[in-house]
Amino acid sequence: MEDYKKQAIFELEQGNYERYQYFMKMNRLARQKKKEAPKETPKEPNRKKGIKKYSASGKSRKTDSSPSSTGKKNPSKRNREDGWNYQQRSFLRGNYQYMTDEELGNHLGRTAEAVKCERKKLKLLRQSTNRRWTTDEDRFLLTNYKDMPFKEIGKKLDRKPKQVSARLAKLGGSKVTRYDMVVNGRTVASGTIKEIAEQLNANLYTVKRWRTQGVSWAKFIKKD
Repeated sequence: MEDYKKQAIFELEQGNYERYQYFMKMNRLARQKKKEAPKETPKEPNRKKGIKKYSASGKSRKTDSSPSSTGKKNPSKRNREDGWNYQQRSFLRGNYQYMTDEELGNHLGRTAEAVKCERKKLKLLRQSTNRRWTTDEDRFLLTNYKDMPFKEIGKKLDRKPKQVSARLAKLGGSKVTRYDMVVNGRTVASGTIKEIAEQLNANLYTVKRWRTQGVSWAKFIKKD
């Protein structure tokens, strides 16, 4: 299946749209055939045999060779130093309600994701996701929604992507962007990213990655 997919992408890079469609069709047929193939029933794993030991009376007794359930776990992983000191945690506790994770990370020299993980570890859960939107937040949203995904905007404003989308709708904005996908000077698909993926019979997230990360063989041109 991977060979069909790789060949399809190669053909698309060369501008051979018809051959791309052919290999994608072959890929789908191969996947369907694999799904319909009968699955083998898993074999029952072999149980470890106990080790016979002999007591002083000469009688044998069977002992389990598996590790004892009462054995202590190695505490090294649990107690491994995570790099957060008392001053940093104190600052985090005192400011997490007033600063975003990114702002906290900039102050502490850490990533926003590291700050978020530490907050959850310390059970410092914000009650601010339903707070009112400020004028500055609305301005930031309206200025950047066309160029930034909702997830990234949400990180900047400490909001969930769904909240960002709902707020944008209330403000009268629209996130729908249409593109022409051009390969070797030829427009092979047009519309939203989802519509382009459907036209190419390609995975939606693959097409999103082509647009966001960029590929040398194709261009995504915004339509007015």
